Formats: sequence, C-alpha cells, structure tokens
Amino acid sequence: MRKMLYLIVLLPAFAVAQNSTSYWSLGLAVGTLNYSGEITQEGDIGTWINEMRPDVGIQIRRHLNYRTAFGIEAGWGKVYAADANRGNQERDYIVDTELAQVNMFFELNFKKYGKYFQRNANTPFVKVGIGGLFYTPFLNTNASYPQEYELFPGSYATYNFQLGFGWKWRISYHSSLALDLHYNATGSSYLEGFNLRDAANPTDAFYGLRLTYSYAFFE
Repeated sequence: MRKMLYLIVLLPAFAVAQNSTSYWSLGLAVGTLNYSGEITQEGDIGTWINEMRPDVGIQIRRHLNYRTAFGIEAGWGKVYAADANRGNQERDYIVDTELAQVNMFFELNFKKYGKYFQRNANTPFVKVGIGGLFYTPFLNTNASYPQEYELFPGSYATYNFQLGFGWKWRISYHSSLALDLHYNATGSSYLEGFNLRDAANPTDAFYGLRLTYSYAFFE
C-alpha cells in the first residue's frame, strides 16, 4: 500500500520529467518603459513617446510542453514623466526613477509551439508573473514641494505583479523572437519619490513594449 502511495505522488513529476516536448530556453530582452501615476493623468501620444525609457532583461524558461512554460526573469530599466510635458511648468515635478525587478512567471501559448511543432511558425501568448521590485527615485531639486508632500529619496523595495500579452515567431529551429506589451502593478505609492501626507495615495504602475530573443536547448 505504501509503495502504491509513493507511486501516485511521484507519477506527475516523473511524467513531466519524461515529457518529450519539454526543454529549456534562454532569452535576452530589450524594450521601453512608461510610468503610470499621479503625473500622467493627462498627456497625448507625443508625450507618451517622448517619455519612453529603456528596459533590458534576461529570462530563463522551463517549457513543460508545447503550450506552457515557467520561468524567472531579471531586468533593469527607468521610468520618466514631467509636468513640463503636460503644460504644468510652474509646478515642475519630474518622475525619474531607476527600476530593477526579479519575477517568476507563467507563460501560455495559444497554439502548439516549440520542439516538434515547426509547422506553427508563430503563436500569440499570455504571461503572468509576480516578484520583487527595487527602485530609486531621483527628485527634481529645482521643484518646490509643499509641506503636505512627504519626500522619499533613496532606494526602496516592493512587490511587482506583471500581466503581458504578445506574439512570438520562430526564426530558426532553435531561435524565436517575441514582442509583448506588459503592465506592471506595484505595491508602492511613491514610485515617483513623493506622496501626499495623511492621504490615501493610489499605488503606481508602469508598462512597456518588449522584444525578446530566445534560444531553445532541446533535450
């Protein structure tokens, strides 16, 4: 009876390990980031493009089969926004924050894709992740912050929740390119480096476009 219970417990892990469609892949990503918070309540497409900042990262995935994968990613980027871009030069608040994030994520392909499915040269996918966010705001020293604002210079850490949607294309037997749009909700209300005292400050977010090159190591 005990041997039977051991077999039931270990069978799913054994099945995953022996899955002929499973493999590892390594990815390198470049993209853009934009801030979403107090300063960005107004603006147009030109402002959005002007305030884009770089984002780079590395990813490692374990593809369990032709549809699903788990992975870990690490990245660095910046977010930027300015009152001056929105006609509020008198106040002149600026968001200029460096970000570093480490996330665990799950990825789902809508079509069969991977080791044996070369006939499917592309597929849409969704991605969800959660992890840690480390950030350093740089305040505009030329701006005057009223006493009702609390300032947060220095470095901080919070959680990071990511949701993404994109499309990937096979460019060779081992290589793929993916383009995705992702939105990151954070646990911080002072990603920009300041908060209103004694007030309910909403949490901040950021989002971006990312292009990822991945190389698959087929077993």
